[in-house]
Order: sequence, then structure tokens, then C-alpha cells
Amino acid sequence: MLWEINIDGDVLTQKYVNDNMPEGTTEIRISGGVKEIGHDAFSGRDNLIAVNIPASTEKIGMRAFQNCSSLQRVNISGVKTICSSAFEGCQSLQGINIPNSVTNIEYKAFASSGLVSLVMPNSIEDIDMSVFYNCCNLRTVNLSHSLKTIPIGVFESCSSLEHINIPDSVTYIGNTALKGCGLRQLIIPDSVTSIGDQAFRDCSELSAAYIPESVKRLERFTFNQCRSLQVVIISNETERDAEIFNNVTIIEPSVIHDFQHAHHCETLQEAITYYRLSTIEALQVQHFHDMPHLSVADVLNVIQIHHKMHRNDNQTTGLLRWVMGSHFVDSCGGMEVSAMFGKARGGYDCAPSNTQQFLTVKDFANMRSASRSLSQSPAAIFQTNASPASAPDGASAAGPNSSSSSREHDGSGAADSDSKGPSSGKV
Repeated sequence: MLWEINIDGDVLTQKYVNDNMPEGTTEIRISGGVKEIGHDAFSGRDNLIAVNIPASTEKIGMRAFQNCSSLQRVNISGVKTICSSAFEGCQSLQGINIPNSVTNIEYKAFASSGLVSLVMPNSIEDIDMSVFYNCCNLRTVNLSHSLKTIPIGVFESCSSLEHINIPDSVTYIGNTALKGCGLRQLIIPDSVTSIGDQAFRDCSELSAAYIPESVKRLERFTFNQCRSLQVVIISNETERDAEIFNNVTIIEPSVIHDFQHAHHCETLQEAITYYRLSTIEALQVQHFHDMPHLSVADVLNVIQIHHKMHRNDNQTTGLLRWVMGSHFVDSCGGMEVSAMFGKARGGYDCAPSNTQQFLTVKDFANMRSASRSLSQSPAAIFQTNASPASAPDGASAAGPNSSSSSREHDGSGAADSDSKGPSSGKV
């Protein structure tokens, strides 16, 4: 049920809403005269699903939509300030388009909401503490390139947050800023000079971190309880407690930068990922599943770099069987490994622009399961100029984001008989 609000004043108050809101209202459209939505105006309205706020509205007051548990859609095209706890507890709010007009987001504005992804406009220079605290479904974050500080607790307990883009405008990361997040790999830009205590504490999935030389000291508990941490790229000149990185491989930043240049890696993240995999002496299928953000093109590049470093033809052929499918490798006959890579790049295109962005290792493993029933290699399912919409009949069932492949890959490297490594059995 739609309620169109037309009032004479500038502020839409809680009293007006309580006195006039029809029972059963699920959608609200506010007139162009309102400049501010008052504090607690719609707080706790469980039936509310959609809200259209006009461009004239500059401020959303404290707790204005707090605990509107069914709220799914919000249009805030002209808003400048989002006050404390404005959308806190809106568990059904999976996304919101924050416009360029917004310059200020206050304490816990979106805390414990259902946000899945976040793109912050460059108009935002500062945000308050704990703005996205406990957003358990939040997976990816792209911060404003005008942001100077990632404040205290801003993403604390965002347990699903696997990726965050920290721009080079940021100079300080506050205490507990990303505590308890699901980050897998962390790259801190050279602009950052200071990191607060416990900033990344309890990030139990974090396996690699890059800390620039601009950070002169790390506090004792910055990475405390990061149980999966394996590799840290950090300068020996950075002051830190001796026990902060127990049982962790330490690499100098210059090593990664040299590797990035030598292997033409476009980004630092790519260089770190490639370096970690390429330096493993006995590379196995499981290693790729430990890095689910890798695309098929990434995997092919890693295998090629790894082959150049270790020259293990049998192992490389086994990995190519897994990535490209047994039909592809069998068609190569007695071809040398280097020539097989040439064929892989020619027949599949190692970095097809229309597939690399959404095909991951898991997606490709699912496609391989489906390809068995098609008597085709996965490379034949997704050709260079193909897309999921144009894939052959039956291939879409195992395409990206599908959960209905003919045989779900369990991450163990045993999706089918092709998952056997050349010297290590099933890997």
C-alpha cells in the first residue's frame, strides 16, 4: 500500500507519521517540499518495504528508519547527511545507492543492516565510527577516493567482507577498523602511515597482507588471532614486536615489486597472488581453491609462471588437464608443455574480456563437471567470444553462480577423474 506524503513544513516528524500513516503502508513517497526526515520518524515500522525520498531532502535524522526490518529499497538522490543509526538494523536492505551529494555519514548509520556490497562516492571525505558495524552480509567495499581515515570500528564484525579497496587517499586506519572481517588478502596503500591497534584482529581467513614501508610501526595486537596468516610483505625497518608474526613468512616489499615487473602483473594484488602460488614447489589443485577470487585466466598465468620456475612437465600437464579439461590435453598429443600453453591461449584466450570478470576457479570446476556429460572440454563451452547466454545447451546449468552442476565440486580437487595430479594422487 502506497502512502504519498505532502506536508507544509520542512521537517517530516515522528508525530506526523504516527498521526497520519495508514495501517498496512508498505511504500512511501515523500513530496518535494521536505528538507529533513526527523529523528525516529519511521523507526520500527516492520511493514515498510520501499521509500522514495525527494532530491530536496538534505538530511535523514537519527534513527529515522532504525529497525525497519522489511525495508528493501531506498532512494536518497539529494541527501547530504545521513545521521546516526538512520538505517541501523534494516536487515532486508541489501543495497543502497549513496549519491554524490552525500558528504557526511554518522555513527552506526548502517550498522547491523543487510548490505551486501558498498560503493562509496568520492564526495565523502570523512565517515564516523562504526558506520557499517556488524553488517554480516557485506562482501565487497569500494571506498571513496577522497577518504582520509578508515575510522574506529567502521567495518568491525563484518564477517563476510572478503574484499575492500583501500584508496591511496587514506593515511590512517583506526583501531578495530576491520576487526573480525572475512578478508582473505589485504593490500595497504603506500599513503597509509599509521595503523591502529587491533585494526585487523580476528580476521581468521586472512592469509596474506602487504604493509607498505610508509608504516613505521605496528601495534602488538594489529593482526592478533589472524590464524590463517601465512605471508606478510613488510619492510625489516618497520618497528614491531618480535612475536607479532610468529610462524609467518616475511617478504621484503622489493621482492614483490621486482616479481610484478618481471612477470608483467598489472596490479600489486595480482603480483602477490602469483608470487605465492608460483613459489610453491609442488603446486596442487587445492591451492587454487584456497584463492577463490582467481579467474581461469589467472590460473593459466600462474601455471605458466610456475612451470618456468620449476620445470616440472608432468605436474604442469596434470594441472592443465584440470584447468582446460582432459579433451583439451588429449588433443595436444605429444606436444611440449610450452606449445600446449600456446594452444590454450589461442583456443581459449587466456584473458577474454567478457569472461574473466565473472569466471572463478569454482565456476570453472563446476563447468568441468558438466562438460563430462557433453563430451566437450570446458574451453569449448566458453569460447573467446562466448557468454553464458550463448553457451551450448546444458552448459548454463554449471555456469557462474550456479549451484546445479551435474556434480558439485567440493573443493577437494576431486571433481572428476581429471583432478588427479601427476604424482600426488587426488589433490
